[in-house]
Amino acid sequence: MKWKSLVAFAALFGGAHAADAALLLYQLEGTVPGKYTASFTLDTDRVPSISIPNNSVRYNGVPITFTRPNSTVVETAAYSNSGPTFSVLTSQGGVFLGYLGGFPTQFSVYGPQLFTGTTTAPVFLTGTFGLSDIPRNRTTDPIQVNYTLTVTDISSAVPEPATWAMMLVGFGGIGTAIRRRTITTRVSSAA
Repeated sequence: MKWKSLVAFAALFGGAHAADAALLLYQLEGTVPGKYTASFTLDTDRVPSISIPNNSVRYNGVPITFTRPNSTVVETAAYSNSGPTFSVLTSQGGVFLGYLGGFPTQFSVYGPQLFTGTTTAPVFLTGTFGLSDIPRNRTTDPIQVNYTLTVTDISSAVPEPATWAMMLVGFGGIGTAIRRRTITTRVSSAA
C-alpha cells in the first residue's frame, strides 16, 4: 500500500513546476520631439534566431510598431531573416531595432544589459531602463537623445496544462476517497 501511495504522490507533484513562459511588452520612448518610438512583444520561450556568445541575441520575425511622437504609425514591420531584427546587445547593453542593412525607421540605443544568463538561453529583465543613442552624424544630428525602455510582463495568469492535470487528479482522488468509505446504516424497528 505504501508503494502505491508513493507512486501516486510522485505522479501528482513530480510534474508541477513554475511557469517559464512569459510575454513581455517592450515600449521605447524618446525624450526629444521629432524622435520615433517603438513597441513590440516578445515570447520568452522563443529560441533566438542568432546567438553570438558574449555579444548579442537576435530575434527575427518580431512585429515592431514604429510611431512618431504625434501618434502617427510610421510602420509595422514583421522582421524576417532578410530584413530587420530585434537584437539585445550584451557587450554594450541596450537594444537595436531595425533593418541591419539600414532603414530610416530604426533605433540603436545603449545602456544597461537587458537580460541575464547566456546568449543561447537569455532571461529577460523587466522594469524601466534609461537608454541613449549615439548620433550617427555629429554635424547634422549632434543631439544625443535619451530614451526610456519599459519592459512589462503581460502574461495572463492561466495555469499550465501540468497544473490543470494535477488539479483534476487531486479532485478525482478526493472523490474516490469519499466514495470508498463504507457507510453503515442501522435501522431500528419497533417490534
